Amino acid sequence: MAKRILAGILAISMLFCMAFGISACANHEKPTEGVTLPADETAATIESLKKQIAELQTLIKNLTDKYTEDNEALSEQIKKLQEENKKLSARLNILEAQKLQGRFYTLKEAYNGGLISKADLMSIAYYHNGGRQYNEEIMGEDFVPAPKTPEKLSPATENAIKLTYWYKYFKDGNSGNITLDDIGTGDSYYGTYNSCVAVKVWYNNEPVTEERIKDIIDGVTVYYNNGKQISVWVENANILDGLDGKPVLDKEIEAEIKTAYFNLHKKDFDNCNATAADISIFFCGEYSGSYVMFVHSAVYSYEDAVSLEIINEVLFNYSSGHKMDVYNNGMFYSVSEAFNQDLLTHNDLLNLVGNWREFIYSIKFDR
Repeated sequence: MAKRILAGILAISMLFCMAFGISACANHEKPTEGVTLPADETAATIESLKKQIAELQTLIKNLTDKYTEDNEALSEQIKKLQEENKKLSARLNILEAQKLQGRFYTLKEAYNGGLISKADLMSIAYYHNGGRQYNEEIMGEDFVPAPKTPEKLSPATENAIKLTYWYKYFKDGNSGNITLDDIGTGDSYYGTYNSCVAVKVWYNNEPVTEERIKDIIDGVTVYYNNGKQISVWVENANILDGLDGKPVLDKEIEAEIKTAYFNLHKKDFDNCNATAADISIFFCGEYSGSYVMFVHSAVYSYEDAVSLEIINEVLFNYSSGHKMDVYNNGMFYSVSEAFNQDLLTHNDLLNLVGNWREFIYSIKFDR
């Protein structure tokens, strides 16, 4: 019996050394390490970890079942193997979550970008506010929110959300002692809508203001009793190809701009039997409180010819005569007019050409 126990201990020790050699690095590396591997290497690592974990679990079970005698040394070795199994499993969870990394949006961004509908927004508000409170006028007594599907977040999805959050706020050396284990969602999950997850993400000892906030989006009120607000997480942001990285124009502001543009050019629109509904906007962003955009309509056409404009030593090189418009407080301006009236700064000009280089380019002229 003594030989059998000794052989068992040796077998455990050998496997423990192999496991420890793999997981020791994982245990001491930052969360960014091990999740930035090339896709093929990541996949190989995941499969390798799964195999090691399965073998480790099998050995632990076999040894636990086989050696039932009270043996302190053996029990200690099994305990260490179980700890290693936990570490390997945690590393596996991180790597699998990498494949599901996504992107966060505010509720307003998600709604204005068409990611969630008003019905989705009402369901989110219902779950968050604890019922019809603050929305009695738009939610009848028979209002039933969409069911939470899934009812709870899966471990893989929650890990992916935590990882996305860590990347967004802590990857640039601002983490202090914040790790993935410090981040969570708790009970702050408000449903999944067309692959968009409505959730609050927290981290341990996070400073949160006590400010009461009523966030009203298209008539739907989401009430917060502190500064922590709901985010919408989208897996990989794959469904946002047309939106990803581009600014979102508030729907109310968009309607205001279209109406103002129509009124400014009403005679031309009337001559073409066109309305404000025939206007489309390619939004370039808000700069110093002004909205910059390309306004499109069937009323006006432009020649496909290079058009140059130099504003405060910044070159705007358009591919046609169609230039950017700037909207501020009910008025439209050219970019040059907006700059000359101090509605745009020199940095705004540089950022415009930097952010939208597919339309315009910037060079610095020597004085």
